[in-house]
Amino acid sequence: MPLRVGRPACDLGRSGAFRDLPWAGEIARHVDALVAAVLAIVIAVILLSSVLVVPNTPFLLQPSTQAVVAILISIVIYLVASANARQRR
Repeated sequence: MPLRVGRPACDLGRSGAFRDLPWAGEIARHVDALVAAVLAIVIAVILLSSVLVVPNTPFLLQPSTQAVVAILISIVIYLVASANARQRR
């Protein structure tokens, strides 16, 4: 899922399908959106690689624990983006 969000968000302003939409250019101009997209890709890669080694791993390295951490990071990113959007109004 994070790869499906992060990768398109990185080239949102340059993609042919979204190039002419005003909101796509607005998102692409914000550095925090690009940072969130890159972080989503990094989290996805970490989660994908962690699934390969499940037996005899500590609790903090279990995929379920990492998924909870990724969800918490996603919530923080959402709250920051919402606060920025409210502030711009």
